[in-house]
Formats: sequence, C-alpha cells, structure tokens
Amino acid sequence: MKILAILSAALYASSAVAFSVILDTGHTEKHYGAVSPFNKTEFSYNQAMVTTLQRHILARKLDVELVPNTQPDLTLQQRTLYGNKTDLFVSIHHDSFPPELNAQRENLSGFSVFVSQKNPNYPQSLNCARAVATRLIQAGERRSRYHESDIEGERKTLLDERGVYRYDELAVLKNARSPAILIEIGVIANPSEAKRLERTAVKEQIAKAISLGIADCVKTH
Repeated sequence: MKILAILSAALYASSAVAFSVILDTGHTEKHYGAVSPFNKTEFSYNQAMVTTLQRHILARKLDVELVPNTQPDLTLQQRTLYGNKTDLFVSIHHDSFPPELNAQRENLSGFSVFVSQKNPNYPQSLNCARAVATRLIQAGERRSRYHESDIEGERKTLLDERGVYRYDELAVLKNARSPAILIEIGVIANPSEAKRLERTAVKEQIAKAISLGIADCVKTH
C-alpha cells in the first residue's frame, strides 16, 4: 500500500501543470514611455519592478517568463504573442496623466489595474485584477482616482472600487489569448511618487503584494 501511495503521488506530480505567468515591461529602452520630473524613464521603473516581481513570483513556486525587452522595436501585437501559451499575462507600467491635470500633479498618485472586455478570457482577467488590487490595498497602497475623469484620454470605466478599470482598446489586453491584466504601479509624473517608487523597500512591498494577488488568482484558476 505504501509503494502504491508513493507511485500515485509521483504520477499526480508528474501530470500536474504549473501555473505560468508572463511578465511584460510594457516598453523598451528606445520606446521608453513616460518620463518622471527627474528625467527617469518609465521603462527603467518598469524593468526594476519586473525584476523584483519575477523573484517574488518564483518564490511562490509559479512558473514565470519575461517578454524580451532587448528588442527596441517590439510591437504591442508581438508582445501579446508571448501570452498565447500562458495562464496569465501581466504588463507592468508606471503612470502619467493628461496635461489638463498638471496643476494637480502633487495630488495624483496610486495604482490602477486594467482589463479589457475584448479579451477572450475576460472573466478570469477581471478575477485576477481584483485579486491583485485587493492585495495592493492590504499592503497599504492606494488606488489612483483620475482615470474615470471626464477628460480626453481618460473616461475609463471603474469596475471595482479597489482600483480595477475597464480599458477595452488596450492592445496587449484585448489581443492576448490568455487572461491578461495591466498594472500601473504608480504615477511617476508626480515628483513625490516618482521618488517613493525608486525606494527598494517600496518596490519589494508592491512586488510582494502583486505576487500574492497572482497566487490568489491561481487558487480560482
């Protein structure tokens, strides 16, 4: 009986498929995205967060791979191809805001998690977005509150008060074949937040929270 139990456990372990995550830096060194008031590119923030987040996800015994960011002209469509054979596609970004809000820049801060209803796995995407947002709030982070503003370029649909928005036309979300979320870690156009998000302790706290959210998402996969 003992031998049979060992063989059964081994068979189960060999047939189990680990939950896999693809992390996307969202930009490249050439196409670097937003720029902080201190002339630091969004890409550099994204890259630092992805590296930290990768370590935390691996610590939770999940498979994780990175979308290559060394290709300077990698298109949004090409990025989503990496999400065709994964359980969750996660694109990491750091936020800016429309020029109309520039006078309020010191008050604009916080994270946002986006999903697209055009993603073929929208319910799963939304579930994972809510799980990640919940963990970020539990870690002491606050959600941004300007994406639903009646301003050109904003007007996003708030799906959950924890900071989850619907943004149907985001290419990496709607074109991914897997569940997909895009996380704006914080608002680097805000000088105070840009400085805060450079701190190692803050990056570790945020990455841990996101990894916990992903682990929560795995439980309902």
